[in-house]
Amino acid sequence: GAFMKTNPSFTETLGYSETELISKPIIEFIHPDDKQSTLDEIAQQLQTGFTRSFRNRYICKDGSVKWLSWRASYNKDEEIAYATGRDITDKKRAEEAFLENEERMCLAMQAGNMGLFDLNVKTGEAVVNPEYALMLGYAPAEFHETNALWIERLHPDDREPVAAAYQAYVRGEIPHYKVEFRQKTKDGNWKWILSYGRIMERDADGNPRRMLGVHVDISERKLAEEVLREREEQLRVIF
Repeated sequence: GAFMKTNPSFTETLGYSETELISKPIIEFIHPDDKQSTLDEIAQQLQTGFTRSFRNRYICKDGSVKWLSWRASYNKDEEIAYATGRDITDKKRAEEAFLENEERMCLAMQAGNMGLFDLNVKTGEAVVNPEYALMLGYAPAEFHETNALWIERLHPDDREPVAAAYQAYVRGEIPHYKVEFRQKTKDGNWKWILSYGRIMERDADGNPRRMLGVHVDISERKLAEEVLREREEQLRVIF
C-alpha cells in the first residue's frame, strides 16, 4: 500500500516532495476519518481489479486538509494500482456551505412558521415542505398540493385579486409576486397567508416553467390590525 511513483501535480497539491512520499504507506497521509473507507476501497480493488472512483481527504504537509477525487484500477499481474486524483477541495467547501445554508433556511422556516412551495407552472403540481402542510392543519404525509387545490382553498373574495396579481407577474407586467389572502384550513377556519414567489425557470419561448416561493402565516398580524382599526373607529365616533 505504498507510493511507488507520483507526478509533480500530486506533490504540489499536498506540499510534499516525491522523496517524502515514495515507499511511504498511502494510509499515513489520509485524514483519520477517511482511513477505514480508503482501506475498504483498496481491499475492493484487490479483489475485483475493477476501475473504481471514490473521494477522501489528505493531510497536507502544512497541516491543511484537501479533498481528492480518485479514479483507480488495479493490475493483478503487476500488483500495481494506477490512480488519477483531482483536487475537489473548493467544490466540497461549496457543497458544505450550501448544505449549511439549506439547514439554516429550514430552521428559519420552522421557527417562523413558513411554508416553502416549488410549483411546476405548466402542470400545476407543487412540492411543499412539512411546515406548509402543518400551517393549514394537515399532516405532511396526507397533504398533496396542486395549483387547483390551492385555488379551491382560497377565500372567494380573494380569488380574483390573487389571480390578477399572479397573471400580471408571470406575464412580466409587475416585477414581484407578493400577495395576501385567506386560505381555508383542514378544520374549516380561515388563515391569513402572505405569499412571495419568483419564477426560477422558463422554457425556450420564455414561458414560466418553475416557481419557488414561501407562505407565511400572518393571521396574528391581521388580527392585531383589525383590533387597531376597531379602536380607531371607536375614537372617531367619540370625538
